[in-house]
Amino acid sequence: MSGKRDSNSRPRPWQGCALPAELFPHIISLSLCKKKVRDINLLFEININEFVFMEDISRKVKVLIDFFKTKQLVPTELDYKNEYQLLTAVVLSAQCLDKRVNKITPKLFEKYKSFEELSNARKENVYEIIKSISYPEVKTERIINISKIIVEKYQGKMPQKINDLTSIGGIGRKTANLVLAVLYDYPGIAVDTHVARVSYRFGLTESKNADKIEKDLSQIFPQEYWNKINPWFVIFGRYTCKAIKPICNECKLKDLCIINKTS
Repeated sequence: MSGKRDSNSRPRPWQGCALPAELFPHIISLSLCKKKVRDINLLFEININEFVFMEDISRKVKVLIDFFKTKQLVPTELDYKNEYQLLTAVVLSAQCLDKRVNKITPKLFEKYKSFEELSNARKENVYEIIKSISYPEVKTERIINISKIIVEKYQGKMPQKINDLTSIGGIGRKTANLVLAVLYDYPGIAVDTHVARVSYRFGLTESKNADKIEKDLSQIFPQEYWNKINPWFVIFGRYTCKAIKPICNECKLKDLCIINKTS
């Protein structure tokens, strides 16, 4: 008989611990990816703390879903009638209030009724219509170029795959996720400044990077709610959890807020 012990027969480090044994293989693998731990007692301490943290996140997610499910929120406060108008309005809304965009788009869409018409527009004419919003020069060029690519490459129809949309210059993941979610119920998380701020204050992410925040949220929310996170957090961030002077005394979710607890 060989003197070697079968690796499957080796005692597991969680044997004899009070926590349920089935939890530990997953928890231990999480910590071992972060640092090498030689002291088994320290290993248990790290893993238990991480497990408690994830349990708190799960509780927060459930509270948020239960709270927002009772609200009748529109997918976007931008005014639009079709894919051309929504995509153009979303691009124009970057770093600009939706209500300000809604003031200029009726005239823009009356003059240019499709991607094709906008692709042939003179820059100075478009600029004259949208000059009251932020960065009008940049956005004038952007919406015309986007329209040209859609006409030339997609026969004037907005592509419905996120990789195709984000391949168009001037369209990022936030814009693509939002437009596809609103129009086609695509399961994407559109991370704008409101979503980023609210997610951080709820302790759902430690990042300020939109792509990382999207990834963090997708890992803790069920997929069926991904395309609802943007309207939920945008409305909440716009009217309650404001960037400056948030209305904490009226907030029904302040118990979840890490800023409220430390202030």
